[in-house]
Order: sequence, then C-alpha cells, then structure tokens
Amino acid sequence: EPLRYAGRARSAKATRCLRRAFPGFPGELVAARLAGFEGTPAYLGFVLERPSPALPPDTLSIWVASIRDCSILSITSADL
Repeated sequence: EPLRYAGRARSAKATRCLRRAFPGFPGELVAARLAGFEGTPAYLGFVLERPSPALPPDTLSIWVASIRDCSILSITSADL
C-alpha cells in the first residue's frame, strides 16, 4: 500500500496516537503518514533526534503505531 500524507486533521490524530504509543521517547516528530504495516493500518512517524538541544539531529527514527489502538507495531532508526 502506498504511503499517503495524513491531512491536517489526520496529522493531529496521528501525532496523538504516535505520542501515546511512544511515551517518553525522545525526538521531534516532523511528519506522519498513513500506511499499512504487515497488513495492519498504521501511522508512520518520522522523528529527528538530537544529542542535545543545541546540536543538529543525528538520528532519524521511524515509529509505527496501529491506527486501531495506538499500540507499537515497530520502531527503527538510522544515523544521519
């Protein structure tokens, strides 16, 4: 299933769901997308992480949460 941009209202809902699924996880959620993950409707959250507030991001994390119940489906990251 292709990625789709979450519209403005869906973006707010996606952000709430992703924050609920990943409480206390560091980073700035910079984008949210609707997608399927292993057959489950999901939100993808693209998160930039910084080693400290004064430094540029050094890691991109992708959070994946179920649309149905905001449970964690996956998480991955890569160094920038």
